[in-house]
Amino acid sequence: MKKFLNVLFLFAVLVPFIHSQDGLDIWTTTTESIGRIYGMVVDPITPSTMYAFGLDQGVFKTTNSGVNWTQINSGLTNTQVQAMGISNSNPNVLYAGTAPGANDGVYKSTNGGSSWTRVVNGITEPAGSFGMQAFAVHPTNPDIAYCAIFNATANPTNGLYKTTDGGANWFPIINGIGTIKTFLSLAMSPTDPNTLYAGTSFDPGTSTGPSSIYKTTDAGANWVLSSTGLPTDPTEINPVRTLNVCAANPNIVIAGLFVNTTTLLGGFYKSTDAGASWVQKNNGLPIIQSKLLRSCAIRPGFTNQYYLGLDYSGGTDIGVWATTDGGDSWYDFNGGTMLNTYAIRALVFNPTGNHTLFAGRGSGTANLGGIYEYTFSFVPVELVSFSAEVFNSDVTLSWITASELNNYGFQVERRNADSNEWTNIGFVNGNGSTTEIHYYAFSDYSLPVGKYIYRLKQTDFSGSYEYSSEVEVTIIEALNDFTLNQNYPNPFNPSTKISFSIPQSGYTSLKVFDVLGNEVANIFEGELSQGNYELRFDASGLSSGIYFYSLTSGEFTKTMKMILSK
Repeated sequence: MKKFLNVLFLFAVLVPFIHSQDGLDIWTTTTESIGRIYGMVVDPITPSTMYAFGLDQGVFKTTNSGVNWTQINSGLTNTQVQAMGISNSNPNVLYAGTAPGANDGVYKSTNGGSSWTRVVNGITEPAGSFGMQAFAVHPTNPDIAYCAIFNATANPTNGLYKTTDGGANWFPIINGIGTIKTFLSLAMSPTDPNTLYAGTSFDPGTSTGPSSIYKTTDAGANWVLSSTGLPTDPTEINPVRTLNVCAANPNIVIAGLFVNTTTLLGGFYKSTDAGASWVQKNNGLPIIQSKLLRSCAIRPGFTNQYYLGLDYSGGTDIGVWATTDGGDSWYDFNGGTMLNTYAIRALVFNPTGNHTLFAGRGSGTANLGGIYEYTFSFVPVELVSFSAEVFNSDVTLSWITASELNNYGFQVERRNADSNEWTNIGFVNGNGSTTEIHYYAFSDYSLPVGKYIYRLKQTDFSGSYEYSSEVEVTIIEALNDFTLNQNYPNPFNPSTKISFSIPQSGYTSLKVFDVLGNEVANIFEGELSQGNYELRFDASGLSSGIYFYSLTSGEFTKTMKMILSK
């Protein structure tokens, strides 16, 4: 028996996209008059405001999504800008980083770029070697920021720095970092500002690697090597040039590596376990030696749509490349005014409305660059989450959409874990076109013992469709005793599953406590019938550490330990 549950919705409205673009589903030119572009940032509160920067003409600002650009270099005594960070809570606060040279280092603005002040106190690198490559700014405290430094001729003294007073003072954060301290990329978790990833180059003095990724879960106090699956031989000198953490699922982290060696072990790498392991996914990418992955972007609201900016001295098969299946296959995303000979150093999304992808072009020639934009023709169904919970032999699927357009509905499909054959088990109507958040649910009852995998087939009124990610559940045989099993996975980030069995009906609670005994989550509380259960616990709002989960049913109580590692 299947049962459809009522659809609920919240009062969340997405900000309308205000830029009148030249075309949809095609690349158009935003500007080619502001030089080579090394990066861009979007104002998170007012996305029509953007900043672009590069080696030729410093920093430019637009307040109308790229229609007009204004140069904003007041106070910049080095205008070769190659990195920038913006505050989410106060986007008037900006940190800009320059190329090595006179008056190099970090500049800060507190007025949206109208004026800049050099702030380098505490950065203990040799004079003229402050090659700033990346910034990460705390989402709620703009005084906390991180910067990464690259030196092309010698290994930096420290390479990673942090400020907690708005740039007035910087201090090194290299506890746990190996001998290679020349950094090219930084990325902060969108759900936990204490979790960051940092990608290195190789030692330029000795030309030895390997390039690595490090992770911190305590705001830079300690770093651990997070490179399982990456090349490990010292001859593998493939810099980790770009990193990005998925906002829809922070366990997904993507990385772009240069392809400097004949082994072709650089390219695109993906982690689905918050950096614990990485898998190379180059299928379809034009990977040859000296191909450089310069930039990456994840489409807002998606877990499987990524975009790469490529560069190559040979000048062919570069530009922008895309995947819509999580990196399993890539395709050429150029066209219109975006040529496949353009070196793309910057990719950034305007997250509102239909979504517009902006690309920044660099080159080896001064002032030969530009900004290009691609606006998608419709707001697709943005699936924010898809999860499953087990109650005895029943499974409840839940999913959330952030927006929908032309959505006919969701076909629910199931297969046994040991089979590749999918079965259509039901359908849930969609909401057509909407920018409200919607909650959906579907229940699958009385399943035999075994492992099952579910997915959604979202279908438009036009007949086109797209599959969701998959979720797996386990139905276990009913036991005669109370049982509480170890959560899986453990350690976990940010969610885990807890299974238990109760041999008789009764009032049951499953709660989570911290090490001081304070209740931090009530996973379930209410009447349960005899059977096996598996519940999902999401700890996105908790800090890393040891927690205890306690099951109480009738006179039975059992407590077990679990570890949250962000």
